[in-house]
Amino acid sequence: MTLINPVQEFDLVLSIDRTFKCSRARLWRAWTNAAEIAQWFGPEGCTAPGAVADVRVGGRYSFPIIGQDGSLNTVVGEYTHVEEPAHLAFTWSWIREDGRPG
Repeated sequence: MTLINPVQEFDLVLSIDRTFKCSRARLWRAWTNAAEIAQWFGPEGCTAPGAVADVRVGGRYSFPIIGQDGSLNTVVGEYTHVEEPAHLAFTWSWIREDGRPG
């Protein structure tokens, strides 16, 4: 799979903090291992086969999500901060109908 280079069109920042009942190592794997991402990523009833994650600063990811109706939506981005297992930051762009990130 070819990873599309995301573009930053806006200077928006979204920070989400959550508490999970699992070890940091387990949570880290869920967010950084492509096989694990494919098992849970996306809304209920959707699948995310073909997830790609190059987890390093400057590395890119692509998570294609297939809806129950067969629709395909893909999110892409670049990792901006990687500090295992405590901090993971990345850009986020949905692929537009014309194939460009937006």
